[in-house]
Amino acid sequence: ISSRDRTLLFPEDDDQRRGNFMMTGNYSVNESSNVSVYWLPEFRPNVIPITSVPGVNNQGKETSAQLLQFAAKYEYFGKGVDWSFSYFDGLDRNPNLAITAVGPQGVSFIQRYYRVRAIGFDASTIIGRYGLRSEVAYVRTKDETGTNPEIYNPYLFAVIGGDRDVAQNFNVNVQYLFHYTFSYQSPNTIQNPIFRAIGEANNLLSLQTHQVLHGLSVRLNHRWLNDSLETSLTSVVFFNDGDFLITPKITYKVTDNVRISVGGDYYSGSTNTVLGRLKDNNTGYIALRFGY
Repeated sequence: ISSRDRTLLFPEDDDQRRGNFMMTGNYSVNESSNVSVYWLPEFRPNVIPITSVPGVNNQGKETSAQLLQFAAKYEYFGKGVDWSFSYFDGLDRNPNLAITAVGPQGVSFIQRYYRVRAIGFDASTIIGRYGLRSEVAYVRTKDETGTNPEIYNPYLFAVIGGDRDVAQNFNVNVQYLFHYTFSYQSPNTIQNPIFRAIGEANNLLSLQTHQVLHGLSVRLNHRWLNDSLETSLTSVVFFNDGDFLITPKITYKVTDNVRISVGGDYYSGSTNTVLGRLKDNNTGYIALRFGY
């Protein structure tokens, strides 16, 4: 439930996390189950890269006056299967883009953050040499009819997959991605070109480019030299439009406290696809990490 700064191109995804003030409580029901609750009296949204375009003016952010947010999670650690239920009632971390003015100076838009309610379930188990896991979440948004291009539609997002060590120190992880948008309407049906454009932008931000969006992620990971050298190749592809991402990475552990990483991110696809729109973020990097 914490937010991220997507403009920071760090080699580690967790380094994009932004801090949030919250109060938490945990209660152990028994030795195999636990309940956690979260109360967030403030709101920090995701920071996303929005390209400046001549004639299009970004008017900043607008949030709801109701900032209080709540989340809860029940976890079960069983023999063979771990699973959990979660619930969230709070503001969407991603913005909904809305038109505020159209005039001689161009088009002005604002980033609005509406309240959403989400329920999720995840489970994992091990069968033989295979590790299996799944996650599914339903998110209810402010627009349940799908008629407002300035507000995300309710959606269901599911991931299911597994991994296996196919050889010593060589692991393969494959996951199927499924995203379903309720009350979906294509922006192409909108006659007004300005609202059609804002609808297309919102669909890209919310993975709602198709009513059913599905894809696949594959990660190959190999450890060498007594685990001091790690090589990995991660790829993600969405089948609907063929857009994809490839991220190779090599990490060498100099000491227990010092690591050197070399890698890159390569996006491909048309600019109106989920991954293709990020082609300007294609990059290579070398990073030095010191821990203590």
